[in-house]
Amino acid sequence: MTLTTIHIVNVVAGMTFERRIDKSKVLELPEAEFSLTPNSFNGIILRYKSPKSVIELFESGSITCNGSKSIEDAKKSIKRCLVNLEKVGIAVPTNPKIKIHNIVASVNFGMPIRIQDAALILQRSIYEPEQFSGIILSVLDPRATILVFSTGKVVCTGTKNEEDLRKAVSSLKLTLEENKLFKNTD
Repeated sequence: MTLTTIHIVNVVAGMTFERRIDKSKVLELPEAEFSLTPNSFNGIILRYKSPKSVIELFESGSITCNGSKSIEDAKKSIKRCLVNLEKVGIAVPTNPKIKIHNIVASVNFGMPIRIQDAALILQRSIYEPEQFSGIILSVLDPRATILVFSTGKVVCTGTKNEEDLRKAVSSLKLTLEENKLFKNTD
């Protein structure tokens, strides 16, 4: 079995101000987007190209960062947002408490998986091929949800740090190997 490479495809991070954010000041930023249509998204969106991410700001003081490819990039994007908010006269915390909410990653084990057998063996799994082509696996420790496909590709979501992400993927791989659930492609 080859070395498993984990590709982080999205990190969701956030923080909360201790006060409300003045929407009119945020809209002074050139990258700010806001829609006034009824029932639309109620926040302001800031799009950054480097590192690539989308920041959502809400009047309540909540900030969320989506689309980053690493924890470091998510934190950089939020800090960049804070610098920009400061430029338009919004007081920002000196030591922001940025929290990672979710990491989404893809993995290719490089070998097909005997999906029907895996569905029977993997505990806390759901497999309904008429509705979805993969197994939905709930992992308790570390807490994660993994989508397992017959192609040998998986998507892992729900972890909050890279160590837990690696543990969840390694645990799945070990279980698949021990139960001989990889198809022999010889």
